[in-house]
Amino acid sequence: MNAIHRGLAQVLKGDYLTAATALRVPGSLNTKREPLAACEVLESNWSRRYKLTDFAAYQKSQRARQTQLQGSRTTSSERDRSTPVTLNLPLIQQVADRLLSQGFKWRATWLNGPCPHAHLHKHADRRPSFGFNTATGYGNCFVCGTMRLNDICAGLCINPLNVNGLMYDPA
Repeated sequence: MNAIHRGLAQVLKGDYLTAATALRVPGSLNTKREPLAACEVLESNWSRRYKLTDFAAYQKSQRARQTQLQGSRTTSSERDRSTPVTLNLPLIQQVADRLLSQGFKWRATWLNGPCPHAHLHKHADRRPSFGFNTATGYGNCFVCGTMRLNDICAGLCINPLNVNGLMYDPA
């Protein structure tokens, strides 16, 4: 769905939206900017129905961007899902401290600000598009997509193997 949104944004010369931001529930609040805005339906034709395949021509390939970000890392879909994930809390804290020092703003467990990989963005991320979840260690950028902690560290020039003088095994 996000790849289709990216393609539509490019063709229509509009802003890219994720499924979560494009499909806001009426009555919910858009908290991205001040003042908060209530989401509402302005116009509708409930008799129209579309299939996802109707938009397949707009699907934009993400392979190039993912290759730039991921290199040869193993994606979560390739990882054995039965393997427990251990959070590296000192590294998450170091990333959070770095982001806060760069002016990131808190929103619940998220820190929001510019993407650490803004140099890969078409417009160098003039509008902040990145969020870092301090509870999980994952980040999300509206342009780059989901990022693992090591990807975020690379963009912030943090060595994940040496946090506060402690050595970590990346395995």
